[in-house]
Amino acid sequence: MKKYAMVKDAEIIKFRNVPDDDLLIIAKLDAHGYLPVEEDVAPECDYATQTIADSYEVQENRVLRQWTVTERSFVEAKNLKKSLIETDALDKIRVVFDDVDKKAKVDQILDDKDASISEVEAAKDNTDLQTITVGI
Repeated sequence: MKKYAMVKDAEIIKFRNVPDDDLLIIAKLDAHGYLPVEEDVAPECDYATQTIADSYEVQENRVLRQWTVTERSFVEAKNLKKSLIETDALDKIRVVFDDVDKKAKVDQILDDKDASISEVEAAKDNTDLQTITVGI
């Protein structure tokens, strides 16, 4: 699929997705002033410590989709990382309820969660938080 954008007064009005091989529709879009949209793959992002947003730059003969990765504040990232750890622990506990050895497994999950939360508490910045894994 190929994406095209209708642009009026340097503003994108709407998008259309068309099959790459549909030359008839592509010709009609060209005739009506649609511009091809060039999109790069989104960059990797650690969603606990960063946000990602896209924007479109209208150029003379194309529209370019651009990506921006922004660091979250350390406080926000720390709270989000804790939340991810808590959610992961609860998900694991739900699975254990079908197991015979429930208590030992739940205790281990909670110990792992507490250890991860301690790592988050000891973190000094977002780089430290990015080294703490969740759900592994």
